[in-house]
Amino acid sequence: MKIINSIFINPSIVSIESKPKQKNSLSPQIKTNYELPNYNSAISVFPSFTGKSTQSTISALKKQSKSPLYKFNEKDKFDAIPSSFANCFADKKTNIVGAGSIFSNFFHIDDVLDSYFGDRENIQVFDPKFSNGDVPPKGYTTVQDYEDVKDGSAIIFSPNIFHAKQVKELSERGTLDGIYVEKPMCINREELKELEKTVKKSKTPLYFGDYFYFGQIAGLRLMGVPMPYKESVNIDFDNSDGNKFTKSIDTAIPFFKEDEIASIQCNFTEQGADDILDRQWLWSKEKGGGVLLDLQVHASNLLNLMGLELTDIDAVTAEEYPCHLSKKYNPHREKPLPHIPKMERGKYRPLKDGEAEDKVTILGEVNGKIPIDISVAQYEKERSNNIVIVGKNQQKIKITIDDFNKHVELLDKDDNVIAKASSNARSYALMLHHAQTFFNDKETNKTPMFFDTQKKTLEQIFKIKDIIEEEIATNIN
Repeated sequence: MKIINSIFINPSIVSIESKPKQKNSLSPQIKTNYELPNYNSAISVFPSFTGKSTQSTISALKKQSKSPLYKFNEKDKFDAIPSSFANCFADKKTNIVGAGSIFSNFFHIDDVLDSYFGDRENIQVFDPKFSNGDVPPKGYTTVQDYEDVKDGSAIIFSPNIFHAKQVKELSERGTLDGIYVEKPMCINREELKELEKTVKKSKTPLYFGDYFYFGQIAGLRLMGVPMPYKESVNIDFDNSDGNKFTKSIDTAIPFFKEDEIASIQCNFTEQGADDILDRQWLWSKEKGGGVLLDLQVHASNLLNLMGLELTDIDAVTAEEYPCHLSKKYNPHREKPLPHIPKMERGKYRPLKDGEAEDKVTILGEVNGKIPIDISVAQYEKERSNNIVIVGKNQQKIKITIDDFNKHVELLDKDDNVIAKASSNARSYALMLHHAQTFFNDKETNKTPMFFDTQKKTLEQIFKIKDIIEEEIATNIN
């Protein structure tokens, strides 16, 4: 395995190179399709230049259109229609299926919906826990029966294990305007096969969401992927003496094609929840747990949308964070182990049979030729979420995929910042708005949104899981 740049050597997995593995081939043929329906069909939701009007933002961005970090064609459409909030969702009904952490805690979906609807009378929320005594969210119409989801659009925020089943059941009703489902769209190959059948038969528009698409508009556009809402991308220039920063852009040679890419590093690590009892589903493969389906799915979706597919896998290691092995931390464990004190974050042990992975490292090739180094983990000491794409001229595109710090940097060979693109848009706001515009145009949008991209991601993840299981079986024997 050739490592193009020493910064890509991960000390925790260097040892695996001494044990060559047979290369595991994935998709033999690369196909890319970047056409997105409703491209730029709506407004600049949150103008990039704080304190300036939408039109001022558009005018400023047009002047920057030749920047390497603003790679848009002149024919691209600039929209400035604030009323599209109301026009898109006017007289629409929305059903929230699953009122768990995504809806209630992480991303303040209620605030997003309020910005669209103004009031909540057309928003209906279903979750089985309401029948078990849990208090429903205030202000929403709540229903006790899943069968009451009959009309309007449906937004599926339920646990991973229910996604494929709910898409199937809801689409078969044939009465909904559209169905949005969170990542991952399913958790195993059997569900993926069933989901493909559903997609082929469904007459209801289907939208397979990953809010990272809209959190990383700058990175996707920089790599040549057309995305809507480009008005929420802000290009930063400094005011140094002589405008050295701005002038350096004129001499930068960015890369947008796979032949210009030397290597890729994906680093997606999270600190994890302080109280891990709140994240029990992460421990169960049967429920769709593990960091591959929880975290790596985001980065893989972004890479696949760029046309950068993980085609070959050279080596994989998988580990678990063991503090939740004991009865104290996991009361549902079938064979509880003796008490294990809460461990320092970042300390793992080899994965065992039947366990969901908390850390995975992968070495392989993208598009059959570009080396890639992937590290994904939960319970790390520090967050570090980015994709670094190194060009053959040693310039780099660094896409920071952190929820709270969304930006893309163009770096020179010495890692000096040449230019930076930031997005201050609320990712879920853009995604749900785009989903509704998709649902509103049934005649044009008959192909499921983002399904092919996420299918590639899941096929890659399932292959990685196969390798992990093979390694565990070998160690046991």
